[in-house]
Amino acid sequence: MSSFRFVAALGGARGKAPRVFASSSRRPSIALRVVAALVALSLGGACGKAPRTNVILVVVDTLRADHSVTSATRAATPALDALAADGVRFTEAFSPIPMTLPAHAALFSARTSREIGVRIDGERLPADVPLLAQWMTQHGYASFAAVSLAALRPQEPGSDLARGFERFEYDPTRECEDAPTMKQRFDALLASRPIDRPLFLFAHMSDPHEPYDAVGAARVKATALLDGRDFATLDLAQYAPVEIELELAPGAHVLTIDAAIGFRLRKCEITAPSGALESRLSSSVSSDGAQHVEAEFALVGASAQRCKVRVWAQQTLTPELAAHRYALEVERVDRTLAEFFAGLRAAGLYDESLIVLTSDHGEALGEQGVVGHVVNLRDEMLRVPLIVKTPKDDPARARLAAHASELVRLTDIAPTVLALLDLPPLPGASGRSLLDGGVRELLAETHTPLAPDELLCLRDLRFKLIYDVARERFEMFDVLVNPQESGDVFAQRGDERAEWQTRLRELGRALTKTRTEPTAETLRALRSLGY
Repeated sequence: MSSFRFVAALGGARGKAPRVFASSSRRPSIALRVVAALVALSLGGACGKAPRTNVILVVVDTLRADHSVTSATRAATPALDALAADGVRFTEAFSPIPMTLPAHAALFSARTSREIGVRIDGERLPADVPLLAQWMTQHGYASFAAVSLAALRPQEPGSDLARGFERFEYDPTRECEDAPTMKQRFDALLASRPIDRPLFLFAHMSDPHEPYDAVGAARVKATALLDGRDFATLDLAQYAPVEIELELAPGAHVLTIDAAIGFRLRKCEITAPSGALESRLSSSVSSDGAQHVEAEFALVGASAQRCKVRVWAQQTLTPELAAHRYALEVERVDRTLAEFFAGLRAAGLYDESLIVLTSDHGEALGEQGVVGHVVNLRDEMLRVPLIVKTPKDDPARARLAAHASELVRLTDIAPTVLALLDLPPLPGASGRSLLDGGVRELLAETHTPLAPDELLCLRDLRFKLIYDVARERFEMFDVLVNPQESGDVFAQRGDERAEWQTRLRELGRALTKTRTEPTAETLRALRSLGY
């Protein structure tokens, strides 16, 4: 039986409660199921009605816009270039918040984080906010998903981002999974889709997200000892913790980790049958850069106990090395997407499907001395790729292309999908269909989970105004003239966006009244993922 969670409306009838099921070895082969699906589509679908368009939403987590175009020289991405050639690439697309769960919540609700109250990973999506998957399912779609990052897991089956999906797959034992593994999930979902309904597939990949897996780079090891004896050899580019079960005697124990280079201890958990044990950590770095970490803990009781030790350490990266590894991960994602799209073509699904590819946010790779995301609202964290490929010969492509250089937002994606499918708009959406075009402003925010820092900003194609809520301080950038955002022009030109200042101050006051503290479990999860 698979270790992954599957939620499905068995029988395919609309309105029935979802039920959990596990895959069966007696199912038809993938090839037979794909052929059956294609035959059903060619016959016009259920009840003689014309088949609706299949929708594939690909989100590559933490993918910078300038790493999604080969001509930008950041990374070679021929699969993304080919997808853009078949569709429309929006060059001024932005996320409203540079953090995984809040950004996805905005994408699926077509509302900003401010509107739905989801500001950091680990928070709950309000049950009364309609989500795209719910809407698609209510309008006859089979809604499937596979996600690769722990931040997107529902806190309860069928809740949070999983709400509305008939099948929502993830590995509960891993913080993140690589692109080739996820492609296998996507292929299986495509092959197992119902033959009487169109498919909405949410395909999530997280390779560019920190921790950067050193695909194609030299591997660096660390040695772990438990009470002076060999315990494990740690790959400092590993994508998940090393987990070992062993008998431990009562009393004090010491776990040490040594490496010739600096590293970050992402996870160190010791669990006894009675629960997690507290450990006292200390760290030192020698003059030659070698690092030594000790974790001291004690096991209470009169006899030996079977315990589990989970350790995850990652090499400390310079901005240059981080950028190199990040690009390698992006290129692996692109290779995987090439294979995925080739499979769609082989199954006859590529040309006739609506495919949307985007990211939840970008990533700083040394700009302003920062590597990562969340901590500021610069464009390297907010600008994302957005490619919309309509079905072949769909006249809507020309309407989309007319707005390809306008400022657009993640919150505009769900309204666009529904408009292209000629489905009713999502209730309560503040985003707008990209078929309509028109002037848009970006309202963005970020909330550092481990500190009370909150930033807000408004942006159009000319200016960006950032407001530090706690310090009541503004920064302003002329992004048309200075896209690197290296010169603050607020003192000279702030009056050109005086109305923005009033709006951001009002939003800042509202934030301080509704701020909530993250739970201890949320903080542990965030630290393990680099926040």
